[in-house]
Amino acid sequence: MHRTNKYLWPALRATRHEASRGFCVTERSYLDLHIRSSDSHGVRPSRWLGVLLLLLILGLAACAPPPTQAESTTRTVALSAGWNAVVYTGPDVAAATMATDLGADVLTVWDAAVQQYDTFYPALPAALNSLQTLASGTVVLLQLPAAGSWTMEVLPVSPVMTVQAGWNLLPWAPATALPASEVVAPLGSRLQGLYRLTAAGTFDSYLPAIPAQFVTLTQVAPLDALWVSVGAGSPIPWAQVAGEVADPTTGWVAPTPRSTAGHVPRIAIVNFSRFATEEIRHWTEVGTAKMSWWQADIHSFVWPLGKMLGEADFPGDDPFNTYEVVLTTEAMEQLTSTYGAWVDAAPCLSPGGTNFGGWQSRAEANEGKTRVISWMEGGADVATAPTPCFDSRAVIYAFPAESTDADGQHTYLHELYHALSNYLQDYCTQGGEIGVDQYEALRWVGEGTAHYFAYVVAAELNGVPDPFSGMFQTARQDALAGEGLATADPAAAALRLMVERGDLLESEILDGSLFETCDWPENWQRSNPGVAYAQDNWQKIQFDGDKWGFTEEALIR
Repeated sequence: MHRTNKYLWPALRATRHEASRGFCVTERSYLDLHIRSSDSHGVRPSRWLGVLLLLLILGLAACAPPPTQAESTTRTVALSAGWNAVVYTGPDVAAATMATDLGADVLTVWDAAVQQYDTFYPALPAALNSLQTLASGTVVLLQLPAAGSWTMEVLPVSPVMTVQAGWNLLPWAPATALPASEVVAPLGSRLQGLYRLTAAGTFDSYLPAIPAQFVTLTQVAPLDALWVSVGAGSPIPWAQVAGEVADPTTGWVAPTPRSTAGHVPRIAIVNFSRFATEEIRHWTEVGTAKMSWWQADIHSFVWPLGKMLGEADFPGDDPFNTYEVVLTTEAMEQLTSTYGAWVDAAPCLSPGGTNFGGWQSRAEANEGKTRVISWMEGGADVATAPTPCFDSRAVIYAFPAESTDADGQHTYLHELYHALSNYLQDYCTQGGEIGVDQYEALRWVGEGTAHYFAYVVAAELNGVPDPFSGMFQTARQDALAGEGLATADPAAAALRLMVERGDLLESEILDGSLFETCDWPENWQRSNPGVAYAQDNWQKIQFDGDKWGFTEEALIR
């Protein structure tokens, strides 16, 4: 197992990395957007061009006039008798509940990954319905027997999306209208057409192959529901950005388990690595589900590196090795533009968002964005977890070709834990401006808990009965080499010693509750006998002929 002697956190954590494969981006709620019945008789309309033809042949009545993303917490959408296309901005909800509340004859969403509808018909048995959950940010087609209205909460709609080959039904997330030609510019030459349902049951369209005078879809408004057709090829990341972003509301808001409800996270994976995107998603879901509280939205950016070109020689002050850049120019542009769009859309720096403490700024975010993109373009072997907003965080990985899949998974989980550690440092120090020393002195706790978490979750994912044998072996080797708690494996071993001696609950590590408030350093001083003992005795490790573990002497109380 590769190990890192020094992490810089939370602004930067440098590691050597782990593995990578073909580009894909996915995004959906922690609860899947599309949960299908195992019954093969689920109702599904036709595919591909039949999507639009079916809608036109049936003479669908209008989608609602496009609402704007206001700063209010709710919005009301007017609904027509017949068919409507609406961007749902409320929290995830059961399709059955929503159909009942709206009196809908049918709800349906388009699954671009398989080019099919998921549907819910209230009149059908549950086993025949392929749509079970209506996820926030989804475009829903609903048929009503009479006109009405739909009042829903307004949760942020992520502007980082995936456009699959074929048909896609997606929202326009920015709060700014934009010419259709600018909206689709990131899709390049593969764009075949952009369509929007009208009140007359026809479609306005933007077709790049026809003269401008024949274009009927000229302007895209906030929360428009858009059919997007693209030609064959890999999925395309669509980073929706429009105009300058205004400053949000400022003021100190410090969520805690006692003052704020938890949060069901959205997970987005931007992946160019050799790992399957759904594999990385699964790691993220399993890790995120262990958290006891909050669970920030997670965007992961994963890409491969080639061979090493230089050791600790990356330009500037960043302690990275330099590797061969292996992404194509097009792929690198997709990676960097998608990352840039994620930063630009940071909710704490957007209208209606809350800037915790007022210390976050657009200038700081732009500086950080430029820095990360320089790592991407320059071949830095970076692993870090940027946290521009309390409720929106990232995991960033560049995986050298030399690294193993096991190393890649472990380091990804390590950084994921940092991203999920609510009050590790940034949100206790106003971004590193005040009171930093007490947290820096306990860097070993932050790194040790992340490493411990990674060992346990990786073992669970891979069916390994003993998560810690490899950790003990590596920690023992580090001890013989003179390494201390500044190295991740010894730090994890010290925490394991506290667990085995009853000085620490393992659940406090795995569920992130150690970092639920900013006063966590108070419990980790040497005045705590369990902490002092672990710091002094973690290296008492042996191999007993069967497995690695602590000596009897180490475990004596």
